[in-house]
Amino acid sequence: MRRFLLLAVALLIGSMLFFGCEEEPTSPIEPPRNLTITANPDGLTLTVSWTKSLTEDEEDGIDGYYIYFNGILENDVEEGVYQYQFSPDELGTIEVTAYRDDEESIFASVTTETVDRNNITLADWDSSDESSIGWDRLSGIHTLYSTLSENADYIDVIWDSRDQTLNSPDQILATGGHETWFAEDDGTGEAPGSGSWINIIDMVVGQSYYVELYDGYYLLLTVDSESEGAITISYNFQKIQGYKRVY
Repeated sequence: MRRFLLLAVALLIGSMLFFGCEEEPTSPIEPPRNLTITANPDGLTLTVSWTKSLTEDEEDGIDGYYIYFNGILENDVEEGVYQYQFSPDELGTIEVTAYRDDEESIFASVTTETVDRNNITLADWDSSDESSIGWDRLSGIHTLYSTLSENADYIDVIWDSRDQTLNSPDQILATGGHETWFAEDDGTGEAPGSGSWINIIDMVVGQSYYVELYDGYYLLLTVDSESEGAITISYNFQKIQGYKRVY
């Protein structure tokens, strides 16, 4: 009987020790926050920045961050590093996760894709008709305007049907027009460097043009068709200021 009691006590103590040593499950890893992209001065390389994962300050911490581009692992950086520079040769989505061992957080993501619109009609030249266009920098979406000096702050490109040209506003408007620059599309998807730009360019149906706006935004504008009283255009607007990759 004594031997049986000793065995039972030993088993009880063993089970208590076993369950008492079991580790508490760790909480999910928090993702990085405030993910942003900025273009470097060369216009083609990017800096991706973020605010650290909150898990980095916890007891278990994290090992670092993974950077993905279009779903493929681009690289990883150690904890305490909150930016990464790279030069993608195409447009796409950048995702960053925090990781520890084999665990990863959910993605934080940003995109370099352009805002694309088509079937936009610019009217023949007349001050009362909408022969001008301007873009909202945050959304990348256009608005059409009458070519009047009172709209100067909003106009980026003017179509002048009188001589079949696309124009910088400062070449048409009497006062207050911004500078806009044009270059023919060379098929590379990269807007050119200095020395390749003009502020008035011949409008040719079927031709695409790189457009550099006065505050350093880029887009690709295509003249799709012309009919009596109008032209139809489409565009690809790059929302990353200073980033020259557009298509």
